[in-house]
Amino acid sequence: MSVEEANNRERAALNKLVKRTTDLDFNKGTLLRFLRARNLDVKKAEDMIRDSVIWRKENEYEYFGSSYEFWKPPPEIPTGFDVYHCGYDAEGRPVYYAPLGMWASAYDMFKKGLEDDCLRYAGKSMDQVHKRLLTTKHQNFVCIVDNTGVTFRKAFYESQNFAGIQDLIRLFREYEANFPETLHKAFVINTPQVFYLGYNIVKPLMTKHTLSKINIFNQDESKWLPAIHEHIPIDAIPEKLGGTAVMKPMWPFDKIII
Repeated sequence: MSVEEANNRERAALNKLVKRTTDLDFNKGTLLRFLRARNLDVKKAEDMIRDSVIWRKENEYEYFGSSYEFWKPPPEIPTGFDVYHCGYDAEGRPVYYAPLGMWASAYDMFKKGLEDDCLRYAGKSMDQVHKRLLTTKHQNFVCIVDNTGVTFRKAFYESQNFAGIQDLIRLFREYEANFPETLHKAFVINTPQVFYLGYNIVKPLMTKHTLSKINIFNQDESKWLPAIHEHIPIDAIPEKLGGTAVMKPMWPFDKIII
């Protein structure tokens, strides 16, 4: 939902928040997302925004010329955790595809001493998506998460990575705190039962509103394929899922002008 589609109550709260944040460089769409994340409580939304500003400075997200801007991940990270921009939905929201089930082992990456690089890449990826959203009307995205390849053996192996699980929890908390209300709809497909072992860990970290946008399907293609084609244009759907999208890897990151 864009600012133009906000109801009267949301507009009233937004006007108050705009006046309280004149010292910050946030557009109305971003302010509205923070408001919705705090159920239109202006004071709580302001506190959330200011905490996010501190977080972004501490993590160098806003500084051109910083080590963050010029940092490049070890090549096995973007190839091992690949995400693709497939295009846009009918209302201009970016569509992403993540072949989660075929991703590399985070546990193996951590054993190689790449924990900090993995986390930095995850954070920079979230920031890249956010920068793209700021150029759109609705400021939220659609994603397809493909669990093809997820097995009990893989899940059991990754479950031994205690540090990785803690990092995953922290990443979800940071996402909810600093990139609120950015998910429009998620299609999680080809999902085996073992997937829920990990999902149930992060589920309590997400708001009810975020959870309501996540649609999880098992391996029955007759269920998830029509749902995807109903909500996403064919030119933004990966070819392997019956679409014609030109899939652009997340890495290398684009220089997005806001």
